[in-house]
Amino acid sequence: MQAEHLIGVVGNDLDAAINNLFPDRNDTDKLEQRSHEARAAELPALDQQEAQPIASTLSGYIQLIDSEALVEIATAHDLVLRVQIQPGQFIVQGSPLVHVWAKTCVNDEHKAVKQLRASFTIGKQRTQPQHVQFAIQQLVEIAVRALSPSVNDPFTAIMCINRLGGALCRVPGRLPAPPYYYDDANRLRLILSPLKFIHMIEASFDQIRQYGYSSVPVLVRLLEILKMIAERTDDPEHRTALLRQAHMIERACQGAVPEPNDQEKIARRYQAILQYQP
Repeated sequence: MQAEHLIGVVGNDLDAAINNLFPDRNDTDKLEQRSHEARAAELPALDQQEAQPIASTLSGYIQLIDSEALVEIATAHDLVLRVQIQPGQFIVQGSPLVHVWAKTCVNDEHKAVKQLRASFTIGKQRTQPQHVQFAIQQLVEIAVRALSPSVNDPFTAIMCINRLGGALCRVPGRLPAPPYYYDDANRLRLILSPLKFIHMIEASFDQIRQYGYSSVPVLVRLLEILKMIAERTDDPEHRTALLRQAHMIERACQGAVPEPNDQEKIARRYQAILQYQP
């Protein structure tokens, strides 16, 4: 019961994080902002070699990236910024937080640098705000521990798979996270590297598949969930990532599942997802 409660709490956190990062297409307040994604052709030519890196002064987990503050700073100082890290990622002191395109040299004496660094919250632990992958990792950790030989609890692992699958099924029909942010004069100010759906798929299922390769109920449920997600997307890249997971499950079961009837049960689910090949 304790595990079921924890899975429910983390699953709710994951749903809330997805709602925040991938708004519903009927959310008109987000439509104008997300329309910038279609303006990639209008991007100015940005030479990566001309970008000036602003290094982190700390080591730790990126807990929060304040995109609104970054746009304000870039507007005030006439900068274009590119952030290639994401919340939840571990950064080492001296590694770039943000790359800057500016008309003048941007070093530690530049008054914008302190403001830019302050737009990133860095701590010793991962935290939930903004961080879809953190909730995914929590559910995966519960599932992996449940699949350990000392615990051997496939039912808990399957509950985690169900919550992960239910959350991922909601993403394809929602608005993607925007990579481009503009000021009020429609000048590009910030480029982010948004979380991609294929990375969410990998984060959700790679470790569970690796640790649950000999558990027939776990493999069967993984294939069923992959099919459910595939039914809800027509994106070739998404379906390729889902089919890749299914292929790896099918290959793993050939050496790890000795019972022919169990192999046949897995094969039926595997064949069912093949109809969604892009």
